[in-house]
Amino acid sequence: MKKNLILSGLLVVYILGFWIYYKNVIEPQPTEIAELEMKLAEKKRQLLSAQIISKNLQNVNELIQCNLVEDLSDSLAESASIPFLKYLTSLMDELDIVLVSMQPMEVLQQRNLAEEQLIEQDYIEIPYSMTILASYKQFGKFLERLEKYPQLIKVARIQLENSLDAAIYEGQIVGKPDQHRINLEIHTMTILKASFKGGSEQFN
Repeated sequence: MKKNLILSGLLVVYILGFWIYYKNVIEPQPTEIAELEMKLAEKKRQLLSAQIISKNLQNVNELIQCNLVEDLSDSLAESASIPFLKYLTSLMDELDIVLVSMQPMEVLQQRNLAEEQLIEQDYIEIPYSMTILASYKQFGKFLERLEKYPQLIKVARIQLENSLDAAIYEGQIVGKPDQHRINLEIHTMTILKASFKGGSEQFN
């Protein structure tokens, strides 16, 4: 009888000890693991955000450097940049887009209309007016490729003509369905180095 009581007591002590161990050691583990996983996931998000920001800043810096000129005599500031014109024509050939006409225009300068004075600006815009024949899909790819060009480009105007006189362009649109006459004006944008430096000093 006494032995049974001792065994029962030991069993109670063992069960109580296991319960205490379970409550204080085993049971909190899933919660702690979940908290650690959440902290780890947050750290990963922070690291990814930092990497993205760093990459974006690097890309912005590279973009600025590609579009920075000392003065208006630089080739990037010319009203008809030969490298850019070659890029446009080769891109159109690649996408099978028909170039009807292209006209480089004079460098844009902002004016004070009241006083007829030039307003100092930290960048210049060089417009190109053109008319092309393309499908909507071809035109979408054209704009997508322009977006990736190293020089800053702004699409200032797009005019889509739904009706196309097939008789006029018969030889140019043979075998090309869904062709549209598209008039557009794009501007290359160039940053003036002196003005850029001046603007940067305001934030230092």
